[in-house]
Amino acid sequence: MQYQHVLKEVFGFNSLRHHQVDVVESILAGSDTLAIIPTGGGKSLCYQLPGLVLDGVTLVITPLIALMADQVGALQKKGVIAEYLSHTKSNAEQNKAIKRVRNNTPSFLYLSPEKLATNAFQTQLTKLPISLVVVDEAHCIAQWGDTFRPSYAQIANSLSRLKNRPPIIAVTATATPMVETAITKSLQLQHPSIFRHTAVRNNLYLEVVECRSHSHKLFQLLSIIVSHPRETGIIYCATRKKTQQLSATLRTLLTEKDTTVEYFHAGRTNQEKELVMQQFLSNKVRVLTATNAFGMGVDKPDVRYVVHFQTPGSIEQYYQEVGRAGRDGNPSICTVLYLKKDARIHHSFISAIKDKQVQSKESKKHQQLHDLLHTKRCKTQVIRQYFSKEIAHPSCCLICSSCRGSHPHTLQIQREIEHNKQQLNQIKCALSQERGVPSEYVLPSLSLVFLALLQPRTKEVTRAVPALGTGWEKEWYNAVLAHREHKGEEYVNTDNTHPAYYYQAA
Repeated sequence: MQYQHVLKEVFGFNSLRHHQVDVVESILAGSDTLAIIPTGGGKSLCYQLPGLVLDGVTLVITPLIALMADQVGALQKKGVIAEYLSHTKSNAEQNKAIKRVRNNTPSFLYLSPEKLATNAFQTQLTKLPISLVVVDEAHCIAQWGDTFRPSYAQIANSLSRLKNRPPIIAVTATATPMVETAITKSLQLQHPSIFRHTAVRNNLYLEVVECRSHSHKLFQLLSIIVSHPRETGIIYCATRKKTQQLSATLRTLLTEKDTTVEYFHAGRTNQEKELVMQQFLSNKVRVLTATNAFGMGVDKPDVRYVVHFQTPGSIEQYYQEVGRAGRDGNPSICTVLYLKKDARIHHSFISAIKDKQVQSKESKKHQQLHDLLHTKRCKTQVIRQYFSKEIAHPSCCLICSSCRGSHPHTLQIQREIEHNKQQLNQIKCALSQERGVPSEYVLPSLSLVFLALLQPRTKEVTRAVPALGTGWEKEWYNAVLAHREHKGEEYVNTDNTHPAYYYQAA
């Protein structure tokens, strides 16, 4: 094959995966192509490889600056000529980038659909030797094209000025048959070759945890984080405000766990987002709270858990986001922490949509997501049917909470904190009798389980535990400490570290 040398020399692979071969050969044959491949399935290689074989500029249309910067940086490290255009660059910088890709083919130029539609770039477009057009994250055409990013619906029109129409490839991780049709129609694909790889990855454990309250939900989240020490996770929230609030809470409660926490949403400055992205990719940040602005195309293979602290808006969004986990093929856990009243957030989003047809469509999507979360059927089969209309297979998948029950990590952390809870209860009852006050006054049950889980060593972390605070600290912190010392327990000191409720797990 003509691409084998490039595959080995540039990308370091001896061969392509089976589903990649079909896509690459379709593109090199000059066919319009739609490739639906799950996250971690090598979508980028499907167009980057033929882009290097073809003698020209590969134009890559993609939704996020962070995604552009990530992919361009990765290509440049391989010695490939690649640039991206965005409002973060001056006109002079953008003109220099365009000139570089035009004069050094094969090359790649990344940009947003909004940039593609500008008069300034339309003038430049006709001067570029475009050999291939790529629409990455093509599901955004159906997801955003008729709402807040209408330029997605105008991509075909923006490309119409090209004298010689190049082949167009649309790639995405998730697309229902309806979305598939929308992509094909909107991009005006001509007799496209369509390749759909299975939408379910068997290394992802899909779990839904019903939460009784916000505190219960926070406890479940902390349990997941604590059970994955020195591993990377993404916590998705529905709003920017919650992303920041949760990040601050976790940063305090996890101070002693050597776990760095940051947040990411579209409201941060480009400089802040780029810094957080690099810290996350280099493991300087282990826990990232984020809105759906984070994740598309971010190539970090070792994300071990993805948690939806608030439910996503659709099955498409859900599976896109859990797809950030386990891209290295190793087992990873994906948990939705479901609290009934959180549904009001999405109802508010949907109610704000002025177009009644779009509003109805989004409401239906949210209901389908709700049904998935609460079904007793195999969740992976429900997802597979949703994306491809496959007939359900009678066997269980053993990789979702419907088929398998609690994840081993969940059972392990429950066992580990039980010993700590017993010791805390002994102190609680003893002090209750000594002081003649109700035991809940000494140590609320809600706080007890957090203390058993976190085993805090400092007053700072202790006062951040739900239902405690500075009042409890002043009245009971030293009393509990003294009670433990009286029992002959070992402590390093008696000021701000090693309080009475610090225990080693059994």
